Amino acid sequence: MRAKEFLIEDKMSSINVDTAIQNTPPAWQQWIKTLPQQLAQEFIDERPTPDNEDIQEYTRLKLASPQPREVSVAELLKVKGNQYNISQAPDDVIADINQKWSIKIPSGKKYDLNPARNRQYAQMSGATAAPSVMINGVITFGVGRFTSACLRGDRTMRVWDLRG
Repeated sequence: MRAKEFLIEDKMSSINVDTAIQNTPPAWQQWIKTLPQQLAQEFIDERPTPDNEDIQEYTRLKLASPQPREVSVAELLKVKGNQYNISQAPDDVIADINQKWSIKIPSGKKYDLNPARNRQYAQMSGATAAPSVMINGVITFGVGRFTSACLRGDRTMRVWDLRG
């Protein structure tokens, strides 16, 4: 399982930021260049061809810290947007998270093309997970990492904290 722990980081590290953004709008290029490399790679992976909505939404954001920070998983679970993210996990995953954290997140619409990944990631160490991206308190990218941290019962997880 150890080789899988580095799958996300290996995928991200193969992204050449300068090459990846060369055909994107200037506003996107300028903003991406202000981000730490690992965060820039995460945005490029999630939004390889940003549209106008992406540019409007994301380029206004500012990093709260130049490094990822540790945040309380229990506190993240209190945020409605994060509860919504968990509600999209498979029902058995939601049930386990509800039981582990003594909460009541209802089941929601499912979008994940690989629902088994939550259980797979939960078998990995949270210490090796890349930071998730949190925007105004909501995990936006790296939701699988967040869900897995909840399944494992991690007290904290690392996030890039963006606000705007």
